[in-house]
Amino acid sequence: MKLGVNFTLSMQKKVRVYADDGVSRVCLPHVLHMFGDWDVSTIDAAAIIDGAWMSDADVICIPGGASIPYARKLNGTGNGNIREFVAAGGAYFGICAGAYYGANRIEFDRGKPSEIIGEHELKFFSGSAIGPAFGQFDGRTYRHVTFSDNILSLGNGDRRVNLMFYGGPYFDGIKSGDGFSVLATYAETGQPSIIHGKCGSGTVILSGAHLSIDEKLFTANTNRHLRTLAVPLSATANVRRMLMENIFAML
Repeated sequence: MKLGVNFTLSMQKKVRVYADDGVSRVCLPHVLHMFGDWDVSTIDAAAIIDGAWMSDADVICIPGGASIPYARKLNGTGNGNIREFVAAGGAYFGICAGAYYGANRIEFDRGKPSEIIGEHELKFFSGSAIGPAFGQFDGRTYRHVTFSDNILSLGNGDRRVNLMFYGGPYFDGIKSGDGFSVLATYAETGQPSIIHGKCGSGTVILSGAHLSIDEKLFTANTNRHLRTLAVPLSATANVRRMLMENIFAML
């Protein structure tokens, strides 16, 4: 069973998932699967810059991977098109690197060889995406991959859900009146792990955790470190579905 909600055909959204330099090839299939029966396809930097997609999409999703290669290809016209699309009523869904990319400022691995500190152009969220939110990160392997225990605020009492975590951010600088609110927090730190807000007429969802990773897609060929997450992820799979239903309703 897919994570996505089985909406009727009339309710289907058209989703374009970024698939170009920097996108994790491990995460991409899970992101495509996450959208269930929606009309989902990949889009590269050239197509985003061309802009034809803007009149024929409801959601653009930027998956996990590395945000600097995203910026190299999308800075300027590409990012301008994404902002225009969202402001006009579209939705932006950023996961891990895509969440860093949607924030005003990125602070990654401060004081270490892989440090990245600076600003991105989209600036949907006026604060900073700071990471790794906890734990260790090694971009060459998945040996430090883990799961985060997220506390959800869904309006009917807090729920707990395990989501894959690998180097994602927490969100600092949420201010009253800036249009953003916290959907979930890391139990490990108490910092925001998933936030949502508005940009013009559109919607923005930023998630530091890899909420798209579905243990049902793991096979014998899946990275052995990732496979260790199967048990904790499956333990809260029903809550993960509830989380996704809420996010899809926002999108």
